[in-house]
Amino acid sequence: MAGSVPWAASRRLWGSMLSACRSFSLGVPLLARVRLTLPPPRVIDRWNEKRALFGVYDNIGILGDFEKHPKELIKGPVWLRGWRGNELQRCIRKKKMVGNRMFTEDLHNLNKRISYLYKHFNRHGKYKVSYNSDWPGTYYVAGAKFVFRTSCLHLLMLGFQTGFSL
Repeated sequence: MAGSVPWAASRRLWGSMLSACRSFSLGVPLLARVRLTLPPPRVIDRWNEKRALFGVYDNIGILGDFEKHPKELIKGPVWLRGWRGNELQRCIRKKKMVGNRMFTEDLHNLNKRISYLYKHFNRHGKYKVSYNSDWPGTYYVAGAKFVFRTSCLHLLMLGFQTGFSL
């Protein structure tokens, strides 16, 4: 063929070109490996302790003589057994119950979390405090009217009809 470079010459040309290129990868992904066979099925023990005892205490009051409440059979931290609440209430309850036995760093982190959640719950959601610009010093919390005294931090509650308690 006229005008074509012989194979050996082109090989030498590309060989010098490759040496001028980078020797490390620039993050170009390789072709993904395709699995040709299915993985072997996992052997699952259907009668391990957790599965075998699932729901065993659900009807303890019916079969027994109501001596134990199911919340007494729950395993977990003592401040969480049979108790419901949001994260702020849970953190306050934990601090109250085990705060004196916690490590200083853990207690510090718990106090920071309580501080953050306290601010968050006061700014967002159901109990958000809204300011009344028409009447300075007047705030509304879930429909109840509060007047803040500027000289002290007391709340004077006026016209409280909603049943909201602080």
